[in-house]
Amino acid sequence: AWPNTTVCASHDRVEWFRVLDTTWNPATGSLSWTYAAASHPGASTHSKLVYFAYFAPYSWERHLDFVGRMSTSPLVRSSVIGRTLDGRDLDLLQVGQGPLKVWVIHRQHPGESQAEWYAEGLLERLVDKDDALARAAREKATFFVIPNMNPDGSVRGHLRTNACGANLNRE
Repeated sequence: AWPNTTVCASHDRVEWFRVLDTTWNPATGSLSWTYAAASHPGASTHSKLVYFAYFAPYSWERHLDFVGRMSTSPLVRSSVIGRTLDGRDLDLLQVGQGPLKVWVIHRQHPGESQAEWYAEGLLERLVDKDDALARAAREKATFFVIPNMNPDGSVRGHLRTNACGANLNRE
């Protein structure tokens, strides 16, 4: 997964950008990069703090905010299809009324935060009333979207497993 990858960086953990000089060394299996905070427009003159990540994190708080926001749309049917080992909701967001059933699940591996960013983009587009393609998709299909299949692992900071150490993609 490392070749051609660029590290993400942020000064506030809200806005993320790529560090374009990231290199991967296949002999050592390591990524390296250089970054001068003062040269980046988002850097604060009084803060030298910078965060680095393989992918921009997607927090549990953002998940809850997103599910709440989607639940207010008249085009979305929101439900909880179960609870995790830690007692968190397993959210399902349903959009469309077409006969084709499309299931889209994200983040079985909690470390793959980019999947939940994709879920957010997918759902925002599907509920856009002014988007002709989204309207046609909603007429042809019913989308069942689970933005996070492994919320416990996400909150606990696990890469691949849930609260009891099970890899949901392998069990």
